[in-house]
Amino acid sequence: FADIASDRIVGAIDYHRAPARENPPDAPASAGVADNEALSNPSPRLGTHNVTLQLKRSEEWARWTGQSEKLMDQIDFADFLEENGIDVTDPTGASLLELCRDIHAMSGASVKSAIRQGDVRKLEIQRDNKATTDYGAELPVQFEISIPVYFGESPITLKCMTRVKVAGGMVQLGYKLVRAERARQEDFQRIVDAVSVDTDTLAVYGAK
Repeated sequence: FADIASDRIVGAIDYHRAPARENPPDAPASAGVADNEALSNPSPRLGTHNVTLQLKRSEEWARWTGQSEKLMDQIDFADFLEENGIDVTDPTGASLLELCRDIHAMSGASVKSAIRQGDVRKLEIQRDNKATTDYGAELPVQFEISIPVYFGESPITLKCMTRVKVAGGMVQLGYKLVRAERARQEDFQRIVDAVSVDTDTLAVYGAK
């Protein structure tokens, strides 16, 4: 039984008894009496003996999904990217570090606007009542991360769309994971399929 909502797979070792059968004609009368008695009752045992695989979601998954669609001030956003930059695969690590430095440098400045130009969002910064784009920061419209859904499993690639909100000269930054739940379900399906093949059993979806 595979419960996708709780990340749990339960195998019922004695889910059901086998159908009744008779002893061979030449078998002694006393042979297999107890066995035949059990086999004559095909009613389910309701999984008296179970084995459970409880999948644990990875720390990386918790971090990235926990901050998805949450806006942060520019310093908190830069700190988050620096701390978790090892998971970012596109842009490169050097580009990400430069982006974090640009965001840190914006502290105390007034952000006039955020304009999308191709694959980047350009933030226009104003200092000393003079507008300038030379001190601005360019955020990618999207970036990719590679993290495991479950502890001990192989990483998968997820797309993140950047989010920018400018109000009263202040800017808030964030990101949104694209179809993260669908990716989790697909990875859970992969694990269930692997378990089914390894145990030569048929997986049944739904809560047990």
